[in-house]
Amino acid sequence: DRSKRKDPKRGTRQPVAAAELLDPDIAEIRVPDQIEALAAEAEAAGDFSRALRLRGRAGLLRLDDASVLPFDPSLTTGQLMRTLRNSTFDALALTFDRVVYGEVAATATEAGAARDGWPPVLRETQPAQRVASGSTR
Repeated sequence: DRSKRKDPKRGTRQPVAAAELLDPDIAEIRVPDQIEALAAEAEAAGDFSRALRLRGRAGLLRLDDASVLPFDPSLTTGQLMRTLRNSTFDALALTFDRVVYGEVAATATEAGAARDGWPPVLRETQPAQRVASGSTR
């Protein structure tokens, strides 16, 4: 289970921070354009899974910047899907889960869908669709 790692002191599995699981090299980067540039590099190099992961993070950060929903790694894909109610996002999110949590390699087509799919999600979602946490910006 990639979402947990073994605690050497206790011999038990402990949760791994979502940002660390997704891409530890960019866990602290909060600038979507920087992450998108890394995604383009990964895609050009044929690392489609990394490109997809990076575009997912950049897209969620852009939704946060647009006050649509807060960037919160503790939110589940299901919570995000129920909040946004956007079929394009749903398809991107399900592919993301399959690649990241199911450890299935992304294809060039899936990486391209992530590249092309996020702009419509951002255009189609509105700040009124915020997570029920009452978050306002």
